[in-house]
Amino acid sequence: MYAYIVKRILATIPVMAVVAVFVFGLLHLTPGDPAAIIAGDYASPADIEGIREKLGLNEPIPVQFYTWLKSVAQGDLGVSIFSNLPVTKLIGQRVVRMQTDFQSLRPQQLRPSPAR
Repeated sequence: MYAYIVKRILATIPVMAVVAVFVFGLLHLTPGDPAAIIAGDYASPADIEGIREKLGLNEPIPVQFYTWLKSVAQGDLGVSIFSNLPVTKLIGQRVVRMQTDFQSLRPQQLRPSPAR
Protein backbone atom coordinates (compact mmCIF):
# COMPACT_ATOMS: atom_id res chain seq x y z
CA MET A 1 0.00 0.00 0.00
CA TYR A 2 2.76 2.45 0.97
CA ALA A 3 4.72 1.56 -2.14
CA TYR A 4 1.69 2.40 -4.27
CA ILE A 5 1.23 5.77 -2.57
CA VAL A 6 4.91 6.65 -2.95
CA LYS A 7 4.80 5.57 -6.59
CA ARG A 8 1.76 7.77 -7.26
CA ILE A 9 3.34 10.76 -5.55
CA LEU A 10 6.54 10.33 -7.54
CA ALA A 11 4.51 10.06 -10.74
CA THR A 12 2.89 13.45 -10.10
CA ILE A 13 6.23 15.29 -9.90
CA PRO A 14 6.93 15.28 -13.67
CA VAL A 15 3.32 16.23 -14.38
CA MET A 16 3.54 19.18 -12.00
CA ALA A 17 6.84 20.24 -13.60
CA VAL A 18 5.35 20.20 -17.10
CA VAL A 19 2.29 22.14 -15.93
CA ALA A 20 4.50 24.71 -14.17
CA VAL A 21 6.61 25.28 -17.28
CA PHE A 22 3.51 25.43 -19.49
CA VAL A 23 1.68 27.96 -17.29
CA PHE A 24 4.77 30.12 -16.82
CA GLY A 25 5.45 30.09 -20.55
CA LEU A 26 1.84 30.86 -21.36
CA LEU A 27 1.91 33.89 -19.10
CA HIS A 28 4.92 35.23 -20.96
CA LEU A 29 3.31 34.63 -24.35
CA THR A 30 0.26 36.75 -23.61
CA PRO A 31 0.19 40.09 -25.41
CA GLY A 32 0.98 43.29 -23.58
CA ASP A 33 3.29 44.27 -20.77
CA PRO A 34 2.07 42.91 -17.42
CA ALA A 35 3.58 45.89 -15.57
CA ALA A 36 1.73 48.36 -17.82
CA ILE A 37 -1.54 46.47 -17.36
CA ILE A 38 -1.14 46.43 -13.58
CA ALA A 39 -0.15 50.12 -13.49
CA GLY A 40 -3.19 51.23 -15.44
CA ASP A 41 -3.82 53.62 -18.31
CA TYR A 42 -2.57 56.79 -16.63
CA ALA A 43 0.70 55.46 -15.20
CA SER A 44 3.97 57.17 -15.97
CA PRO A 45 6.90 55.24 -17.44
CA ALA A 46 8.61 55.50 -14.04
CA ASP A 47 5.59 53.84 -12.38
CA ILE A 48 5.64 51.03 -14.92
CA GLU A 49 9.37 50.54 -14.44
CA GLY A 50 8.90 50.45 -10.65
CA ILE A 51 6.29 47.70 -10.98
CA ARG A 52 8.52 45.80 -13.38
CA GLU A 53 11.36 46.03 -10.85
CA LYS A 54 9.12 45.02 -7.91
CA LEU A 55 7.80 41.95 -9.73
CA GLY A 56 11.19 40.99 -11.17
CA LEU A 57 9.98 41.30 -14.76
CA ASN A 58 13.24 42.94 -15.79
CA GLU A 59 15.15 39.72 -15.08
CA PRO A 60 15.78 37.07 -17.78
CA ILE A 61 12.96 34.53 -18.12
CA PRO A 62 14.97 31.59 -16.67
CA VAL A 63 15.81 33.68 -13.59
CA GLN A 64 12.14 34.67 -13.24
CA PHE A 65 11.10 31.02 -13.47
CA TYR A 66 13.66 29.91 -10.87
CA THR A 67 12.61 32.70 -8.49
CA TRP A 68 8.94 31.84 -8.96
CA LEU A 69 9.51 28.11 -8.51
CA LYS A 70 11.58 28.66 -5.36
CA SER A 71 8.87 30.89 -3.89
CA VAL A 72 6.09 28.42 -4.69
CA ALA A 73 8.11 25.55 -3.18
CA GLN A 74 8.40 27.59 0.03
CA GLY A 75 4.64 28.23 0.08
CA ASP A 76 4.87 31.86 -1.02
CA LEU A 77 2.27 32.33 -3.75
CA GLY A 78 2.76 36.07 -3.86
CA VAL A 79 0.35 38.96 -3.45
CA SER A 80 -2.90 39.34 -5.36
CA ILE A 81 -2.84 42.26 -7.80
CA PHE A 82 -6.58 42.75 -7.26
CA SER A 83 -6.90 42.74 -3.46
CA ASN A 84 -3.26 43.37 -2.48
CA LEU A 85 -3.52 40.48 0.01
CA PRO A 86 -1.33 37.36 0.16
CA VAL A 87 -2.69 34.65 -2.14
CA THR A 88 -2.27 31.99 0.56
CA LYS A 89 -4.54 34.03 2.84
CA LEU A 90 -7.17 34.30 0.09
CA ILE A 91 -7.04 30.55 -0.56
CA GLY A 92 -7.31 29.88 3.19
CA GLN A 93 -10.45 32.03 3.38
CA ARG A 94 -12.02 30.08 0.53
CA VAL A 95 -11.14 26.72 2.09
CA VAL A 96 -12.73 27.73 5.39
CA ARG A 97 -15.82 28.88 3.49
CA MET A 98 -16.02 25.57 1.62
CA GLN A 99 -15.72 23.62 4.87
CA THR A 100 -18.47 25.70 6.46
CA ASP A 101 -20.72 25.24 3.44
CA PHE A 102 -20.09 21.49 3.37
CA GLN A 103 -20.75 21.10 7.10
CA SER A 104 -24.03 22.97 6.79
CA LEU A 105 -25.42 20.29 4.47
CA ARG A 106 -27.87 17.92 6.08
CA PRO A 107 -26.97 14.23 5.99
CA GLN A 108 -29.96 13.61 3.68
CA GLN A 109 -28.38 15.89 1.09
CA LEU A 110 -25.15 13.92 1.10
CA ARG A 111 -26.73 10.52 0.37
CA PRO A 112 -27.65 9.70 -3.20
CA SER A 113 -31.35 9.39 -3.80
CA PRO A 114 -32.64 5.86 -4.55
CA ALA A 115 -33.22 5.01 -8.20
CA ARG A 116 -36.84 4.89 -9.18
